[in-house]
Amino acid sequence: MSLQTPIFNFHDIALILVVFQSLLLAGLLLTLRQGKRLSNRLLALFITATGMVALDTLLYWCAQLKQLYLADSPQIFFLFKFAPLVQGPLLYFYVKSVIYTDFHARTRDLVHFIPAFACPVWIALIFNTLGPDQLQAGIHDYVVYWDNLLFRALIVGEVILVLVYALATLKLMLDYGKRLRENYSNLGGIERRWLKILIMGFSLIYLWTLLIQLSSSLVTQQTASLMGLAGNYLNFLFINLLVFYNLLHSNVVQGIRDPEGPTQTAPAAEPAEDPAAEERKDTFAPAQIRSIERAMTEDRVYLTPDLTLEQLATSANLPARTTSNIINRHFNMSFFDFVNYHRVEAAKALLIAEPDKSVLEISELAGFNSKSAFNRFFKKFAGVTPTEFRRGRSEK
Repeated sequence: MSLQTPIFNFHDIALILVVFQSLLLAGLLLTLRQGKRLSNRLLALFITATGMVALDTLLYWCAQLKQLYLADSPQIFFLFKFAPLVQGPLLYFYVKSVIYTDFHARTRDLVHFIPAFACPVWIALIFNTLGPDQLQAGIHDYVVYWDNLLFRALIVGEVILVLVYALATLKLMLDYGKRLRENYSNLGGIERRWLKILIMGFSLIYLWTLLIQLSSSLVTQQTASLMGLAGNYLNFLFINLLVFYNLLHSNVVQGIRDPEGPTQTAPAAEPAEDPAAEERKDTFAPAQIRSIERAMTEDRVYLTPDLTLEQLATSANLPARTTSNIINRHFNMSFFDFVNYHRVEAAKALLIAEPDKSVLEISELAGFNSKSAFNRFFKKFAGVTPTEFRRGRSEK
């Protein structure tokens, strides 16, 4: 082949960049000293798998590479078919490692990678059913492979499995948001954007891939090719977003403890509660309830903008778990709403007592650290905006 012979066309460049950017970003993550080492490794593996998926696409659909590497060895086309099978579990465990401070890799987690371990056996079955002639013919005509039921099951199964893990990861994020509300009074400073972009971008790519697979027999070959090219560019945009956020934004989120983790036992400073008392979920000692009320009304701990459950429990001289149970079951609120309810009550009094102060000043005096959060919670608990509340009081 002459050096003047073009190997790649314009559309191949997007895939090539995905491959090389994946390798570079994975290498960067493996050398980083900041953040959790396990999280960095899991993300590096996930990004490497993303690069392998792009390389798998490039090997088959780039005509020059196909002639160079697949003409005599069609088996190479199946070399990276396992990559999508590890992407889903790696994404799930990466997110879990970031949001749970006590997460660690366990032997039993390997069960999630059984499909990837079984992939070579499945591919051997595909080879056996295709035979040497069809295996060679499929390099030039993808329909030959697609008509093979085992091959089609592999490709569609990979996409479905990835989407299942994406949904599981989204559920993990929803549970994480719920638990944050049980431990923090202010969520504005907790960075979750990185994880949302990662999950949503990954899900979008595979939803598009599934759409291509399901519609391949319903559209023309030209339309299918255009859809495939669009998928390549989606992948390119996705990996660039990962690079951008990794280099220019912090990907550190506020960690919490895993409710299902092995370390979820009562710490030494917080003795386990009496099992009999735990059964009486709606019955608490009046002194315990008064301790929490005193911390809020007399000590006014809600004035701390970033108040946590641990801080409130310390002020009330109660274990954190007991404090959380009382707030949830006696006051019928999450910790997040409980604290902001008291802030709204304080703001209502200030709006009446301090008519010369602006709404923004009142929000800061009541413990809020943003005007938007103040307006949202005031409307939620008072039924009107702070301005409407003040105006209504002044007219009486």
